[in-house]
Amino acid sequence: MGIPIPTADLLDGQDGKRPDGLTLITWHGGRSLVWDVTVVSPLAASYVDRAATDAGTVADMAATRKTEKYSTLYLAYRFEPLAVENLGVFSSTTLNFISELGPEFVFTQEI
Repeated sequence: MGIPIPTADLLDGQDGKRPDGLTLITWHGGRSLVWDVTVVSPLAASYVDRAATDAGTVADMAATRKTEKYSTLYLAYRFEPLAVENLGVFSSTTLNFISELGPEFVFTQEI
């Protein structure tokens, strides 16, 4: 017995793929959070020239591609592209999201 999750509108018409996750609890603005994770290599031949300019450039490029790919979701969901380079650098949007997410978690310990 599972919980029905509305995924039909999450399907991307171009390739039939969908984002990696969806919260069942609404996020800011009464919309569920949807995210898609991508890991890219700045050492790949297609990226090495751009990667040489600044750390995180390739991750930012990947985050932009994900944002464009899932642009139709913005009306119904809050979409977050989570992009990281395989050498450990996060995209600027991912860092902003982590900064926003951190205060949402409150840990308490009773002794």
